[in-house]
Amino acid sequence: MLYLSGLEATFMAVWILGILVAAALILLKSPDLRTRILLLVFSIAVPVFGSVAVIIYGVFKLFRKRPANQRT
Repeated sequence: MLYLSGLEATFMAVWILGILVAAALILLKSPDLRTRILLLVFSIAVPVFGSVAVIIYGVFKLFRKRPANQRT
C-alpha cells in the first residue's frame, strides 16, 4: 500500500487545489474580468509557491545536523 507523509500529502493537495482553481476559471462564466484575472493568478501561484516551499523544506532537511548519537 502506498504511504504518504504529511509533507507529500500537502504537496499533492496544493497541486490539486491549483488544478481545481484553473478548472473553475475555465468553467466560470463571470463577466467580471477582475475575478477571472485573480483566479488565473491564484491558479498559477498556488502550485508554484507550494513547490518552492517543498524544495526549501527538503534542502533544510538535507543539510540539518543530526545528533552525534544517531550517526552510524
